[in-house]
Amino acid sequence: MIDAILIDSDTTVLHLFDATSGGAAISSGTGRSGGASLRMTSNGVFCTKNIGSNVGTLNVAFAWSPSSLGSIGADGLFDLLDSLTAQVSLKVLSDGTIQAYRAHIGTLLGASSPGAIVGGVYQHVEVAVTISATVGTVQVWVNGVSVLNLAGQNTKNTTNTTVSAFRVYAVGTATHDFCDIVWKDSRINDRRVECFFPTGAGSHTQFTPSAGANWQNVHEVPPDDDTTFNSDSNVGDIDSFAHGALSASPLSIDAVIVQVRARNTATGTGSVAPLLRSGTTDSPGAGVALNTTYADIPHQVLTTDPNGGGAWNTAGVNASEIGYKKTA
Repeated sequence: MIDAILIDSDTTVLHLFDATSGGAAISSGTGRSGGASLRMTSNGVFCTKNIGSNVGTLNVAFAWSPSSLGSIGADGLFDLLDSLTAQVSLKVLSDGTIQAYRAHIGTLLGASSPGAIVGGVYQHVEVAVTISATVGTVQVWVNGVSVLNLAGQNTKNTTNTTVSAFRVYAVGTATHDFCDIVWKDSRINDRRVECFFPTGAGSHTQFTPSAGANWQNVHEVPPDDDTTFNSDSNVGDIDSFAHGALSASPLSIDAVIVQVRARNTATGTGSVAPLLRSGTTDSPGAGVALNTTYADIPHQVLTTDPNGGGAWNTAGVNASEIGYKKTA
C-alpha cells in the first residue's frame, strides 16, 4: 500500500482532503520544491485524510515548515485516527522537542531530545505507528534521522487496533506549510510528490469534447468542472493523454498515481476507471460508480511499470499516458 496527496493538482482543500475545520488553503509557490503547499495559519485549524482502509501499522511522511517554534502553542501537530478518534498524536514544543501521546495529547508515551524540529525551514518528517495495547510502537524520523523510537507501548486508545485516517494541525500563531504527503505500510524515506497534467492527445481519443481538443478540457488547475469537459455513453471508451516530464531523474520511483475527477451526467448507473498506458499496455484501475456531482475518484496507484512489470524509471514515466475508461 502506498498513496499520496497531489497538492499541486487542485486549489480547493476539500477536493484533496476529506475534512477540514476551515481556515486552510492551498498556497501556490510555497511548497518545498517550488510547487504548492497546504497552508494553515490559525491555531486549531486541521485537515483530515482517510487512507481507504483500516491498518494496524502505518507510516505517514510529509515535508513541514513552521514559520517559527516560539509561537507553536500547546496543541498537537499530527494525529493518527481510528475513524475520528486519535490513537496516537504528536506534539512539538518550542525547543523543537517531539512528544508522542496516546490519544490526542492524552498520555505521554515519550519524547525526543530538543532540537529535533527547527522553525523557518522545511524538514521531512516520517511517523511510523503500530497500534497495540501492549506492544505498540512509535518511531519518528526527521530528515532521515531517527529522533524518537518507542517500543512496548500502549498505543490503543479505542476498541480497535487499527487506524484509518490521519490529521495535520496548525498550532499557535505560526504559519504551517505541508507538502509531499505520502502514506505507506512500510518505511517511506524522503519522497517528493510531483504532479503532471495532460499536454496533448495520447493513443485514445474516444470521449466527446465539450469544445476543442479532449486534452485541453482536462488540464486546468483548478479543475473547472462543467466549463470544459469530455463526456461519453459507450462502455469501454478511453481517453489517454501525453503529460509533462519529471523535473529530474530520481534514484527510485515508488509509484505512479492517476487521479481523475468526474461525475455522472445521465440518470442511472455510470462508472469510470482511471487509466495508465505504458508502451502498448492499457492498465485501467477499478471502475468507480459516479455521483451526479463532481468528485475525485479513488487513485489508481501503480508501483511497477505495466510495460514489462519492472520498477519504474524516468523514461518509462515520461513516456506513459494518463487517462480514464468508461466502465459502466
